Amino acid sequence: KKRLADVADACADALLDHIRLTVADTARDMNKTYLEMNERVHVKPTNVNEAVQLKKYVKETQPQMTKDIEAEIKAQKKRELFLEEYFWSTTDEDFDEICTSYGWPARMYEIMKLASRACNAEHRLWEEKLKTQRVEFQEKLDGYKAQIESFERDGDVDKREEVYTGKVEVLVKALEEAAAEAEEINDQEILFGWGITRYTEVTKLNNKFEPFKRLWTMTWETFKNHREWMQGPFSKLNSEVIDENVSDAVRAMAKLVKSFSGKGGGELMPKPLAVAEATAEKLEKFKDMLPMVHAVCNPGLRTRHWEKMTEIIAIPNFELKKDEFTSLQRLIDKGVKEHTAKLAEVSDVASREYTMEKALDKMVADWEGLDLRFKPWKETGTSILDGACVDEVQAVLDDQIVKVTAMGASPFAKPFADRVGPWGTRLDRLQSIV
Repeated sequence: KKRLADVADACADALLDHIRLTVADTARDMNKTYLEMNERVHVKPTNVNEAVQLKKYVKETQPQMTKDIEAEIKAQKKRELFLEEYFWSTTDEDFDEICTSYGWPARMYEIMKLASRACNAEHRLWEEKLKTQRVEFQEKLDGYKAQIESFERDGDVDKREEVYTGKVEVLVKALEEAAAEAEEINDQEILFGWGITRYTEVTKLNNKFEPFKRLWTMTWETFKNHREWMQGPFSKLNSEVIDENVSDAVRAMAKLVKSFSGKGGGELMPKPLAVAEATAEKLEKFKDMLPMVHAVCNPGLRTRHWEKMTEIIAIPNFELKKDEFTSLQRLIDKGVKEHTAKLAEVSDVASREYTMEKALDKMVADWEGLDLRFKPWKETGTSILDGACVDEVQAVLDDQIVKVTAMGASPFAKPFADRVGPWGTRLDRLQSIV
């Protein structure tokens, strides 16, 4: 009986101690929650979103908080009464936590009331800031409109650097920022529950600015490229890239000339038209030099071709060749352009020979990646090609024998006779072996 009584007393003590710990832990949790709430409502918002979220938090938290507090305190007091009935005391530390938790409801009521006033004031402040921002943003748009209209008065192509870097690039960035700011304003309006302001003017400004942007961007790029093409070493030029660049620019500038002339249904703008025509003329003059550019910028040209070209132009004390300083302008000054037709013939031959040279290089490279595997042949002590790779080797052989035979008959393969012949012999020998 005594053992049963002792066990019963131990169970009772354990239960009472568990309840005591529950009361203390709950009090600590309540105090922590209240402290966090107190800190949360005293955080000063730094933007519209934070201000709106704070107001929402205060508005939604207070009624729910009151309900939760009442329920929690009611449960706590039941536990405490139970402990008092059995004269089960708590530690001084736990007692302090419990007393503090009971004091929070009255404190939080005042805290939330003050917080509500503060966040309403902050909310109004951010609303006023947004109203001011909308007014200032509209003034910015009006300013951008005036800047765009000023392009109608820019007609000096010699000032292209000033107009492009000082006006076009600046306005491009400004309109990009304007689009982002319009979106930001709309986001804030949504947060406040206001009607959204439709900033269609931003799109209209971009559309109106577009032809001026294209005009001065292409004008700046055309003159910059022209200087690099004419003054830099022609050995660094890629004729295909230049041809594509010039062709695209000529087409685009033709559209701008038509647009600014009023023939496309728009308004006649004499000064922008003058810039477009000056740039188009610059492009057309360079376009006339493209045949010479293609002739002398051919990657297939070799020493034998340069010697032939030098013979054709027959300019005293001048050798036509690729180097690090001879420019297109120097070629024109020397009169090389007058011989373009004959130079093009030599360049065409060089291209065909270059095709042969690359084909030979590729045939050699094809064998480098080929995996030739051998296996012993019966008891002979020799090896033969493994069946799997025989087909692959035979396919390469068949293809290259046909190509080498065709090369041997081509006049453009003569410069590579010392390669074509031996390579064909090697292929025939390998064919016999296989």
